[in-house]
This record gives sequence, C-alpha cells and structure tokens, in this order.
Amino acid sequence: MEKYRVGIVGATGMVGQRFISLLKDHPWFEVNCVAASARSAGKTYREAVGERWAFSWEIPEKVAGMTVVDAADIDEVSKHVDFVFCAVDMKKDEIRALEEAYAKHEIPVVSNNSACRGIEDVPMVVPEINADHLAVIEAQKKRLGTKNGFIAVKPNCSIQSYVPALTPLLDFEPEKVSVCTYQAISGAGKTFIISSSVASGLSMTRIAASTASLRLCGGIFVARPTAMPDAPFTSRFGYRAGSISGSLSVSSKLKLNGTVSLSISRSISSASGAMRASV
Repeated sequence: MEKYRVGIVGATGMVGQRFISLLKDHPWFEVNCVAASARSAGKTYREAVGERWAFSWEIPEKVAGMTVVDAADIDEVSKHVDFVFCAVDMKKDEIRALEEAYAKHEIPVVSNNSACRGIEDVPMVVPEINADHLAVIEAQKKRLGTKNGFIAVKPNCSIQSYVPALTPLLDFEPEKVSVCTYQAISGAGKTFIISSSVASGLSMTRIAASTASLRLCGGIFVARPTAMPDAPFTSRFGYRAGSISGSLSVSSKLKLNGTVSLSISRSISSASGAMRASV
C-alpha cells in the first residue's frame, strides 16, 4: 500500500511532537514535511526542537534531519504533502485563517485545534461514533470554493474519554449524564501557573464538554440527544501531559423499569487520545 504523504503544521510543539512520534512506522501515513513558525524555518527539526523534545524516546531519525518549513509558506508545504495535521499555538482567529488558507490551497486539514470546532460545515469526528458527519465536507467545499481542500477537527481530549462509552447507552435514552475528567496542566496552556496540586472547575472546558458531546452523538439532520453532561466537572493536575482518568455516570428511567445507573471509569492519555480521531 502506498502511504499518504503527511505534513505536520506546528511540528515543534508538544502536540506536534506527539503526532511525529505516533506516526513513526505508521502503515498508512508517512511524515514528509514539518512546518512551524518563521523562527524555526530553515533549521533541521532536531535543531529547531533542541531541548524542548518532550519524550524519553529519540526523535525519529528521518524527521530529525528534515528541514523545517515556514507554516505560512503554504505553497512550499503543498509540494510535499497529500494532507496535513495541524496543531499550532496561535490565536483562534489566526488558526482559522491559516487552516482555511491551507484548505483553499487544496490541502485537506485534520486539525487538533479548537478554532473551527464550532463551524457547522466542519465535521468534528470520532470515526467509530459519527463517521457519517464527514458528509458535511461537501457543503464546506462549496463555501470555501475548493475541490479537494477541507478542514476536519477532533474533539478535545476529555470528550474522547467518555463519549465512546456513552454512545452505546443512548438507546436507553438517558435523562442525566454526570462526567468528571482529570487532565494534565499542559491542556490549560504552557503559561498556566500551578499554584496547587489541582486547579478545578475550568469553565471553558466544562462548556466544551457539554456542547461537543451533543454534537458528536447527534446526526447531521437529526435532533441531538436531550441529555447532556450535567455540570461537567473538570480538573487540571500538575502533570505535564495526559489525563489521569475519566468517570461517567448515566441515569435512565425511560426504557427500563425503574432507574438504571451506570458508572464507568477509564484511563486515557490526552495526547495519544488526540490522535485517536485523526489516525
């Protein structure tokens, strides 16, 4: 099987490094281009990352020697890729502009960023759950005026930890869903100050957990489930990467006699989980 040529936009950051690590020896994809900010452009990937390589294993040798391309030089990136994974540290409006620019250059974008998650014709996908949502890409292409270029996004890491467990239970029409997640401090941004072992109740993550889970479980032309996570509780722990666990409690009274409550605990790495929907 001939592999797809993949570019990593934002390759020097922690998520970009995780992409590179997980794509090593991948049966479908071959990393063929690494792109980052102008200050990294022109250096080898090893030089650009330097001591910021976040993992105990070595940088894959093929990638280590690649010359980093300026992520803004889309014409140059397009020469080397069939599509890109995007994980950049920029303002949301800048991310959306960059990703749409790639799409308009006929480069499909699979995004780890949140900037385009709220756009109706941009599918947010966990393939095992809602692969049918990819059908909205045709509407997006019409809006962007493209033949092949589009943007698809993944949900945030906390969503991925419990929605796969929740989805099979939707047949029981749950009335209430309670969720707790415990995530690494890195998800709150590299400038976040750790003043204690746990930072709780992060409101934006709570909102994302409520709305994104409904989007994943709904159909393209079908009303979304009426039960949404009830005041999701999110905590940041003083760990560099990953999530400690996610817990899910579901209550249903509609299709079974009495009330059925189910509690599920899962462990998941937020960085590797981020790849689950993409790779």
